[in-house]
Amino acid sequence: MNSQKEKKLAYRFYFDNLFTSFNLLHYFRDLGYGGTGTIRENRIPKDCILSEKRTLGKGYARGHHESVISRDDGILVAKWVDNGVVAIASNCHGTEPVRCVKRWSHKDRKTVLVPRPALVAEYNQFMGVTDRMDEIVSMQRIGISNKKCYWSILTCLIDFSIHNAWYLRNKSGNKQTQLEIRRGLVCTYLSNFGVPGRGPGRPISKKTISIGEQSDRRPSI
Repeated sequence: MNSQKEKKLAYRFYFDNLFTSFNLLHYFRDLGYGGTGTIRENRIPKDCILSEKRTLGKGYARGHHESVISRDDGILVAKWVDNGVVAIASNCHGTEPVRCVKRWSHKDRKTVLVPRPALVAEYNQFMGVTDRMDEIVSMQRIGISNKKCYWSILTCLIDFSIHNAWYLRNKSGNKQTQLEIRRGLVCTYLSNFGVPGRGPGRPISKKTISIGEQSDRRPSI
């Protein structure tokens, strides 16, 4: 992050309303990076005066949008009416150009054109990759349970790393399924580090007889 060479790279980050805040967008802008994300109502500053969510949802047609730029941070906040009201903030995108997208209208029972601001279009384009990643990871997610609070974070990072490796490999032309990638990783670790030893538990009794030995024995008369 501190390298001048990295600061010149035109990176742009996209995230959902769990992470989006004006402090985060301001931080990215100071580093030279763009950031866009949906934002929760209680995180919008008071100087950004926009219509309330209920008012927009009931009083305006689909495709209506409002926007304002924060005086303190210079960050743009917009609200757009689709099936619901979407609030989104950005330090690098604006509302123009406004282009139409196709949406199904239950009222008219046909496909209609709905105006959509530019920052919403950019967000949908790049967040779609993240949503797709969540879908793919869920198909082969690590299923080992543990009561430790950090365990889910650790397994999630491993799952994301495997997904990224799978995506880059397929993009390079070496087509493989995610399951094949996971099997290859497991085989590589087992061949390099061996099979893990037996964990703590009940010791094996010396009197235990294998199935083969038991079948060879004849009952005494």
